[in-house]
Amino acid sequence: MAAKKPKKKSPTQRSEEAVDLDFSLGMLQNLLGSMPAEAQQQLISQMLEGSMGEFLPPTLDAPAKPRTKAQREIDRLIDEARSQPSPTAAVPLLLRAEEAAKKAVGKRWEKLVGQMGDSPAGESYLDVEIELAQALTAAGQGEAALAHLEEVYRLDPADPLDARKLLLAAYFDLDRLSDAANLLDSDAPEAWADWLFGRLLVALRRGERGQQVEQQLIAAQDTNPYVLSLLLNERMPNAAPPLSLDTGEDSEAQEFAAFFLPAWRNTPGAISWLRETAIRLGLNILPPDEQAAPAKRMTAREYAALPEHEHAVWIAGLHDMGNLPMPGEEEPVQHWLMFALSQDRDLIGFDVAADKPSARELWDTLTVFMHMEEHAGRPEKMLVFPPTLMKSLQKDAKRANIALESFAEAEQLTDMLRELTERMQGGTRAAQNLDPDLIRNAPLDIDEVWEAAVVHLDRRIDVAGQSLRPWVGLVMSRMGGVILWHELFTEQPPEAALANAVRMAIASPAVGESRRPRQVIVRDHDEAVSLAALSDELGFDCVVEHDLPLVADAVASLTEMVLGGERSAVLINGEGTTPADLERYYTAASAYYRAAPWKHFTMDELVGLDCTDTLRGRGYGLIMGQSGITQGLAVYERLKDVQTMFSDFTETHVFDSFSVMFGEDLSIAPADLDAIEQFGWPVATPEAYPDALRIHPGPTADSPRVETPTAQELRFMAAALEAVTWLAQHRDQKTTTVTIGDTSLTATRLGWVGDVKDDKR
Repeated sequence: MAAKKPKKKSPTQRSEEAVDLDFSLGMLQNLLGSMPAEAQQQLISQMLEGSMGEFLPPTLDAPAKPRTKAQREIDRLIDEARSQPSPTAAVPLLLRAEEAAKKAVGKRWEKLVGQMGDSPAGESYLDVEIELAQALTAAGQGEAALAHLEEVYRLDPADPLDARKLLLAAYFDLDRLSDAANLLDSDAPEAWADWLFGRLLVALRRGERGQQVEQQLIAAQDTNPYVLSLLLNERMPNAAPPLSLDTGEDSEAQEFAAFFLPAWRNTPGAISWLRETAIRLGLNILPPDEQAAPAKRMTAREYAALPEHEHAVWIAGLHDMGNLPMPGEEEPVQHWLMFALSQDRDLIGFDVAADKPSARELWDTLTVFMHMEEHAGRPEKMLVFPPTLMKSLQKDAKRANIALESFAEAEQLTDMLRELTERMQGGTRAAQNLDPDLIRNAPLDIDEVWEAAVVHLDRRIDVAGQSLRPWVGLVMSRMGGVILWHELFTEQPPEAALANAVRMAIASPAVGESRRPRQVIVRDHDEAVSLAALSDELGFDCVVEHDLPLVADAVASLTEMVLGGERSAVLINGEGTTPADLERYYTAASAYYRAAPWKHFTMDELVGLDCTDTLRGRGYGLIMGQSGITQGLAVYERLKDVQTMFSDFTETHVFDSFSVMFGEDLSIAPADLDAIEQFGWPVATPEAYPDALRIHPGPTADSPRVETPTAQELRFMAAALEAVTWLAQHRDQKTTTVTIGDTSLTATRLGWVGDVKDDKR
């Protein structure tokens, strides 16, 4: 295709052509601020007497030529269309504007085909076509919108209005994958996020995976590091479109999200692949301005402003951990431990490095320990180990007004650091390196009775964007009620995990000297079998008791401390809810997601939900997903609440409602996720776990009261999902009825929210 001609750009222009009015006015403000008061008054007076156009950027001047009568009529129709309450109401006015614009081109039409933007009248026609296509898209008429976009591209392939982006988005939304790929291959040479992420999406929709696709992601991320956070819902897109576009900056990412979020959300597996791959490749998901800044050297005044640390004296330094495989590493690698301990050997902080840290890196790490949230503060003195670090740390310590001394008890500290290394390495690998004689020769303590278990926690955690349900291995002494050994597993523990935990509790107990117990109590026969060889070798009894109170209390405390409180809405805890209710709900939600009703309903189109039971009369459903931000179904109890929401265009209101929102597995309660896995209930895609909520207004809009739906309410939501799915699949039908148990629900397409008058309450 021929090179692009220099022509009029779209209203949101790339940075090379954009004029930054704020910057110009900022320069003027600075200039005024630097002038004497008399000079300021004189300049302002001159400005007020002259034309403001002399002081504004050229692109903001009034048009050089007067608007024609035809153009004034076109402008009037467009302005009237933009003031309409819904896209559907705007379309007839834009069709009239299109007719007027085409008439204005007149007999020059055929001559201008291929270069329509060269003529002012032709340029106006292209503007109207773009406006009409966007209104049709918002009104749910995707095919009609695409026809207008393809016409714009045919009339002027040089694309002065960047119609290619709208065209690509339309191809994706209408599943025209070949057309999208052809457009990207033939006419998308710029290094824009739209094209690079577009090619990646084409590959994912074709089912391609592997190194080549990963390289596409890396290239797209390098081009614009702001896009990933929007695609992965780490932040919300801006409500208003950017006034100008800077390639590679957030303004470009915001426009990309406005056009392409729906396409990514409607690609099964794309978002989950994007998250998993970005994490695995070490890509920064957060935008650059939210990423952690490099550590800044603190001044003496900043150190002095820190409070006194609860431990006035630290034992601090560097420990060579040797070659060992840490969790997640397949091969042994040299590691270095940077640490700070109290004089009582309480751990203040630690960090591990694969390369030997410099003195500056060690000091920066110690400074991080001084800023730890729960126990921030500056020590008075540091006992340095090994003493060879003293000289290299003197300068920073002097700035911080922290005294340095060599640590003398090297042997005891070395033993402690070795134990810490073993715990960091994990019981399984550390136990493999134990000297067998070390545990055989440990003295028998006849008063020691231990509880031992490897427990699968009943909660999930988010580790680098992945949902994990960890295990914890515990060995506890009934004599003192203390934990002798603990280890956390993020993957299925090895078969020898329990035996290795007992070995490590004997060899390196967290409390007391090395010793063998008289008895180890486990929860079931399988655990007893796993300890049989070890109990025979070391001479302790292995006893089965189904209740291990010490372990149960420790697991409960660990869950609360590490994972926090349980979510307020957990479907399996719903009043009267049965597995049959949940199966029907998940089946209905899966079918709803696959039907993608957001492609068939506009965001302001209401569905009346007349239920015989759950609601007192009619509910009002809104389908979510047209913008690609949140997909699902919201049901409001009162028509006036919906109308208030649309009239205000804000999120400052919370109304009595139900909602089902789709997201990745972390978006639903961990207990519900476990139930889905246990019973095999259907989920459409990895991005389509349905979260059902009952919502009431709270003290503020930011703190609504969220409840678990009851069984009756869940049946209502399942019926609503099924009914809307049927209406999306039968566009020519206006109503349908669904029955679930004792709930009978009739769904009716009511049209645009502003036209609905039949509130039956």
